[in-house]
Amino acid sequence: MRIVAQPAKRENGKIKELLDRPLVPEDVAIDSEGVYLTLIVKDIYSKGASQRYTITLSAADLAIILDDAPELMQAAE
Repeated sequence: MRIVAQPAKRENGKIKELLDRPLVPEDVAIDSEGVYLTLIVKDIYSKGASQRYTITLSAADLAIILDDAPELMQAAE
């Protein structure tokens, strides 16, 4: 998994890599509300600092991803 940040208003803005590693089971939590991805990544502004981000995916969100999965897998080949 790779996470980067760049300015929204400038497509050619400098890209900052925040995370580049495989997803691990400890990053994922599941309950009746959905699937949670919690990642600790480098801070954009402060050297040595980090931020914790949590992405929550509902059942509807996952359905969209899974519906597009065959196309995504084909594009990855």
